[in-house]
Amino acid sequence: EEINLYELGLAIAGMPGIPEGIKVVDEVPDWGHIEPVNTTMVCTKIRNTFGIKQMPWRTWLSEEVAMLKESNSAERVPANS
Repeated sequence: EEINLYELGLAIAGMPGIPEGIKVVDEVPDWGHIEPVNTTMVCTKIRNTFGIKQMPWRTWLSEEVAMLKESNSAERVPANS
């Protein structure tokens, strides 16, 4: 399934269990201006170019949410406890 970064962000934000205040957009790296705005993740292009069959991205979103929750709760714990 072809998806752009905006649609991916919407899919993540729409998942059940997303904690309030979690950011789904990272800081843009210095080289970010080089990447075109209209880029998409196209599994067929990756498969045809490199011979790599991609797993469906939606399958792993729940694991990503769990990692975000874990990371978010770790940031809130004081360092000296």
